[in-house]
Amino acid sequence: LPNKTWCPFHFYRSSQDIKPYFTSVLYNLESVFPLADANLSNPSCWAYPDMLEIGVANFTQAEARSHYAAWAIISSPLTLSLDLRNHSLVDSLWSIIANPEIIAINQAWAGFSGSRFLFINSSSAIVQFLYKPIIYNLSTAVLIMNLAHFTVSNLTLSFDSVPSLPCLSLCQVRDVFLRSDLGIFNSSFSIPSIEPHDSYFLLLSST
Repeated sequence: LPNKTWCPFHFYRSSQDIKPYFTSVLYNLESVFPLADANLSNPSCWAYPDMLEIGVANFTQAEARSHYAAWAIISSPLTLSLDLRNHSLVDSLWSIIANPEIIAINQAWAGFSGSRFLFINSSSAIVQFLYKPIIYNLSTAVLIMNLAHFTVSNLTLSFDSVPSLPCLSLCQVRDVFLRSDLGIFNSSFSIPSIEPHDSYFLLLSST
């Protein structure tokens, strides 16, 4: 692994080999957080929790979406491992892997590579919140992942809990998956429910 003065790689493995299971995705994702928090994942020295398993593992669409979004928001190289000759498979995942807003978030650099800022583990919710600043003092991406095997209901994202968020009162909220604006919200954003292993991917911007 690199340190603050030594990194002879363009990217480096942060984890063990990934396996075609959603639990392995979460395990490898976890390996990046301490490196990002120590600023050891940055341009020309990216932490890499191994290749993407979407299209290889028997993931639901929700799991594939969450996996791709998680790798994007932590600035990991997005290395596909699916068989690109399988046109029906590629077509089924195209809205995820070719989403230009997800790719733009992955490619953005505003001083921090992305990490987790909140984790909820209770009988009614197992949810983690990731963030990445996208444009200095203008916008921040937030990924809210339901890690549970059950639907989680009535979640609230308080804007003042998001590090580096430029809008603590009125924020423009955009759904990155749907590529649509959701409106302007004051202080928080409410999520009625998230299906098992699914996510909300949001871009929060100053109005």
